[in-house]
Amino acid sequence: MRALVQSAGPLSLAARRVLGGSAARWPVAGVLRLLEVADPGPPGAGWVRLRPLLSGVCGSDLASLRGRSPTVLWLLVSFPSVPGHEVVARVEAVGEGVEGVRPGDRVVVDPCVSCFVRGLPPCEACRAGETALCRRAAQSGGGLARGMMVGYHRDLPGGWGEAMRVHASQVYRVPDGVEERAALWAEPLAVALHALMPVPWARTERVLVIGGGSIGLACVAALGLLGAPVPAVAVRHRHQAAAVRRLGGRPLEPGEGAWPRAGGGVAVRGWAGRPLWLGGFDAVVDAVGGDAVFARAVEATRAGGWTVRVGDVGSLPRPGRMGGRVWAPDAHILQPFAYGREGGPGGPHTLELALRALADSLDREALAALVTHVYPLEAYREALEAAFDHRRHASVKVAFAPAGDQA
Repeated sequence: MRALVQSAGPLSLAARRVLGGSAARWPVAGVLRLLEVADPGPPGAGWVRLRPLLSGVCGSDLASLRGRSPTVLWLLVSFPSVPGHEVVARVEAVGEGVEGVRPGDRVVVDPCVSCFVRGLPPCEACRAGETALCRRAAQSGGGLARGMMVGYHRDLPGGWGEAMRVHASQVYRVPDGVEERAALWAEPLAVALHALMPVPWARTERVLVIGGGSIGLACVAALGLLGAPVPAVAVRHRHQAAAVRRLGGRPLEPGEGAWPRAGGGVAVRGWAGRPLWLGGFDAVVDAVGGDAVFARAVEATRAGGWTVRVGDVGSLPRPGRMGGRVWAPDAHILQPFAYGREGGPGGPHTLELALRALADSLDREALAALVTHVYPLEAYREALEAAFDHRRHASVKVAFAPAGDQA
């Protein structure tokens, strides 16, 4: 089968560092290439064979391709790999003992490689329903290499290929009436819901979301589901502002000044250093990532407020890159990761909640329209160009249609 393959040899790692995102668009650099790879074959007992219909390009994919992922994450991945963890697929075959899905069903994929996927006794995290935090992610086991997620795993190809095999515990059926482009938002929406559910939104009045990319927009949609106040959303481009309005948010206009001031904060200036802000937003959602943005998010949060860091992958900021000390008394700072069973092992998976919301309450037409660019695998250079340069291409969610039949 054909698939886009990401490698991590010395040449490709050097190319990432020197060329950044451009390295991923040139096969000679060895970072990403369209290759013929081994077909996953028929599924074994407890496994499912899938044909990806759509597979999104995530910010974490882009960070990996241009060498900007935190180095600690290299201990939780294995290469070469077929990327793609935001997947809408059709079931082609099921193995013995699989229940709940059958050939022909459309599903989304929980990419987390848990103890259940490996066929091992569950670790403490997996027993608690927190499969994204599996204690065995950094070691091989159950016949699989190390790796925490499909798409960053040499034995479990992701959705940037023509076929996948996943464990039955990883698939969730897409409800009838939810088209593929809307269903592609299930994974980002699950990330947003998992991150935002712990915040007491009934006690908030002023909310800021930083970032108008896929995660930022998913957070806007999730806030509506959670009954939060209409958020102000800091965006960089006009098309992002239009998307925010369509999802019910309020774009933060450039003329409204610094983020703390937009939330009612007052600056106190001394003879040196950054201003001290008193007041601000009740809750700030950092959907961008990066140390400097996180510092500004904390700064824009009032004392006793909530700062939620969604736009990163679990690594803490480096103190020297936050632009100096930030005053954050009585701060509530959350850094959730991925998704899982909400409320414990017997609770619904966050992907189930996202799919239910897509079926019952969210504006599916608006979300489907925000899948702005869809490409076949052979056009991966154009796809990555659109994903890297949002301003020039007015792109929001970029995706591949590996089977060629663009949804």
